[in-house]
Amino acid sequence: MDEEIMNNSSESKIEEKTLVFQTAHCHQCHQLRSDVVGTCATKWRNTTCQKKFCRSCLWNRYKEIPENVAFKEGWLCYRCRGICNCGYCLKNKQGKKKDKSQLEEEVKLPHGIESIAVFGIDLPSENVGGVLQFLEFCSKFGKAIGLRGGEPELVVSEIVSGRNTRSQEHSALTRMIIQLLTLILVDTGAESVGLSASDDRWFKVLGDCLAESEVKLDDFPPEMFQKGIAEYEKMGTSQRLKLLNFLCDETLSTTVLRDCFAESVEKKKETKEKLDAAKAKEQQLNQKIEDEFSKALAENNGAGAELTIKQRLAIVSQMEDESELVFAGMQNALKMQKVQEYDDVLRTSPVVMDDNGLTLWKLKSYNKEPNILLQDVGSWSDVCPHERWFAFSPEQKPQVEKYIARKKVKEFVSAF
Repeated sequence: MDEEIMNNSSESKIEEKTLVFQTAHCHQCHQLRSDVVGTCATKWRNTTCQKKFCRSCLWNRYKEIPENVAFKEGWLCYRCRGICNCGYCLKNKQGKKKDKSQLEEEVKLPHGIESIAVFGIDLPSENVGGVLQFLEFCSKFGKAIGLRGGEPELVVSEIVSGRNTRSQEHSALTRMIIQLLTLILVDTGAESVGLSASDDRWFKVLGDCLAESEVKLDDFPPEMFQKGIAEYEKMGTSQRLKLLNFLCDETLSTTVLRDCFAESVEKKKETKEKLDAAKAKEQQLNQKIEDEFSKALAENNGAGAELTIKQRLAIVSQMEDESELVFAGMQNALKMQKVQEYDDVLRTSPVVMDDNGLTLWKLKSYNKEPNILLQDVGSWSDVCPHERWFAFSPEQKPQVEKYIARKKVKEFVSAF
């Protein structure tokens, strides 16, 4: 009895959807059809995309089962996905090729605010890039190297305040440097490290580490580290920050952090395998349903008449349990993929970059709204480029997102 009620309910939903769209045009064949389906979730300003497709075009052109499209939440039509192969869309793509330079001119990036704060600390403009680099390292590898909560904040606070007279024994920055140096030394096989903030020997070890590295920093000649801790105390905040980021980069080649990379690669491989398996099962199920449709059509008095909605619903209902398992498997695989994308430790990728030295970033270490920062390193033709960073106000967020969307459209069009 319950099954009959469910079937009747599902049938009425399909019939209701069919009645609503009975005079709609199919976007693919541009014909007025009574069997179009599809509720695209794409929002354009204050309206929702109204593109719909008939049953024949859905299967013949995209190999999608109409019933799946009719009830799929969050479905995006092929035009919004950029894969529509109807004559109009293909012609439109060709037209966009000719006007791709115009796309870039239509939306301008708003002027940002050259004032950036983290942990409520206003960052000096010359140190913004270095501080963000350090915080990104901590957000990605802090757990692996054993950072405690609040340590990165204390280090940034000390760097920005420029407290040179603070005792090295109580300095959060000194403790961080020693922690990174110890990780590097242990990885090289040093039997006894024993570095301490109360012992100035760590500064000489830092000089040895720099001398042995392939990275050469002209600001720090070898003799500087032989003169003792007094030379470190003379350094400005930018120099100390540069040394700190040098050590962060050096730790990337240690076994501890290489294991992080290997673990991430293994997780990506596992996620891809599960997603591929879920897609394969979905394709098998779709083919199974299509085979059942074909079989029922052949048995339909041999007249070759179209199956009724009730007949189609009966076939789909027979495979309801299998469909739920396939759907659950796909959702689980997609969830794993999203987590993997968020926790990707291999690299931080820019949102958008261009040839004029402008790069937009979304960094884990910057969580103010909008969480988009602009890095301007000047034109590639500049003899002495100077890095500058800008934030945006909440009122500028829509314009920034519009700019990003337009740049991505331009990149997509250029790919054809």
